Amino acid sequence: MMSKTTRRRFATGAATMMALPLALAAASRHALAEARLRLFWWGNPERDKRTFQVVDLYKKKFPDVQVDAEAIGWSDYWPKMATQASGRNMADVVQMDYRYLYEYARRKQLEPLDDYLGNGLDLSRFDPEFLDSGRFQGKLYAVPWTVNSTACYYDMAVAKQANVTMPDWRWTWDDLKSVARELKKGVPEGYTAVADKGIWEPMLEFFVRQRGKALYTEDGEIGFTEEDVTDYFGLWAGLRQEGLTPAADVTTRDIGGLDALPITGRKCVIDFAHSNQVIGLQALVPNELGMTMLPNDPNGRPGQYLKPSMLISMSRTSQDKPEAVKLMGFLAYDLDAAAILGVERGVPGDKQARTYLLDKVQPAERKMINYLDTVAGHVSPLPPPPPKGAGEVETLLRRFYPELAFGRMEVKEGAEKFYKQAQAVIRRA
Repeated sequence: MMSKTTRRRFATGAATMMALPLALAAASRHALAEARLRLFWWGNPERDKRTFQVVDLYKKKFPDVQVDAEAIGWSDYWPKMATQASGRNMADVVQMDYRYLYEYARRKQLEPLDDYLGNGLDLSRFDPEFLDSGRFQGKLYAVPWTVNSTACYYDMAVAKQANVTMPDWRWTWDDLKSVARELKKGVPEGYTAVADKGIWEPMLEFFVRQRGKALYTEDGEIGFTEEDVTDYFGLWAGLRQEGLTPAADVTTRDIGGLDALPITGRKCVIDFAHSNQVIGLQALVPNELGMTMLPNDPNGRPGQYLKPSMLISMSRTSQDKPEAVKLMGFLAYDLDAAAILGVERGVPGDKQARTYLLDKVQPAERKMINYLDTVAGHVSPLPPPPPKGAGEVETLLRRFYPELAFGRMEVKEGAEKFYKQAQAVIRRA
């Protein structure tokens, strides 16, 4: 009996030992067949949470693909990616910003995507003009993942309490002054009517575009005049002098996160930010926020435009470009992925994903989608990407504007000095 048991166990063990190399070989073949990709983006806690969930979803749908995902803050993102690019170690798929797209494409650090269109990448549901925002010198280097614009936000409850009805998208700068004066009469203690947004570069760009000009030309030069700056600074100085804006110390803090905006600090009823920030803003404001377009020059051109808030690019050094393209498409237009990502990055550029989200998102997110549908009919073309030195000019405006806000410098003097210094920065760059 003992002998039989031993022989049976031996036979079983021998079979197991014979099967083991076959199993290891199969596992080895699976490991060799597994694709491995790196995904890199800048974010915030909410964006990171959603994106990691989408990466997990991708791994479930495509178990033979390993995606190593990494998120980092905006200020550290570009230095780190520049270091990786120099070392030919960029992630396979990277979140790209319109401001930096041309720089990376010009250095041939991004892979052109044209050969993948209809061959792993379906961008047929993107508006052709919007899709062009991912092109450089005729080649597509990025998928414009989400669309964005600037927006005017207002506290609906406080406006109603002051018995003020906000105009629709057709309002003007004179309308803003009239509305602000009415708000001043009825806002609660501690509130003012409108944020002083002279410190905000997108507002300066919006202002000069209404005049048929640009922040920067196609050649990378300053596209506006000293007179434009004088009028721009004068507009906000007039609002300050009437007591329609918050105190200067509130204005000069308005250069950081959403919690620094006057509207989230309950210092004003009307404020301005990007449309994809509605979720973050609404989380910080207890009352419901309304959205409308920025006031315009009645005789001018539309100042606003639709901008890719985020783009997706593939590095030239990716070792598995077909798999990287598949991941890009998944992020850009897979409906299950869209349901998780929502509109935190902006409204999807893919029309099918955008329509699909209308019944899936929260009211604030639906408000953003509807807002951009309105904006789309009243915009001018996308400007060229900012030239080298543009970031320094933006910093210059933020550093310079407190002199005006605190009344330490007159408008004309401030406009002259800012304009000359901005020109010097761009020429030096």
